[in-house]
Amino acid sequence: MLDIKFYSKNCESSAMIELSDELYKRLAKSDFSEIGQLHKIKIKIDGEEDEIEAIDLNKGKITNRQRLIDFFKEEIVEEGKNMKTKLGELPPSEDEYKQLSPFFKLIEILIFLENTQFYYLQKST
Repeated sequence: MLDIKFYSKNCESSAMIELSDELYKRLAKSDFSEIGQLHKIKIKIDGEEDEIEAIDLNKGKITNRQRLIDFFKEEIVEEGKNMKTKLGELPPSEDEYKQLSPFFKLIEILIFLENTQFYYLQKST
């Protein structure tokens, strides 16, 4: 299972998204794993200083943030096409709606990436 954590510039605030094993495997096999270099960053968690390895979202000529936003937009479009094929024209049943979870997780990640309050992204297993 993969967690994606977002941290603000001073690491005073954070947000975490838990991914299913299926979505984790999908992202691991994609370009997602190749975007951005990990850097050691000092943060305070519950008043205690710690060091994590994370991607600086604002680094790069084309920033890691923009590269990740572009990546997730493409994934959302592809997932939307898959959903359309699976669901057809009828409204989804409860079981079908639960299968849409990857789509909503991708959108959730995109929303955090677009939030410039967050400077760092950490992938943790």
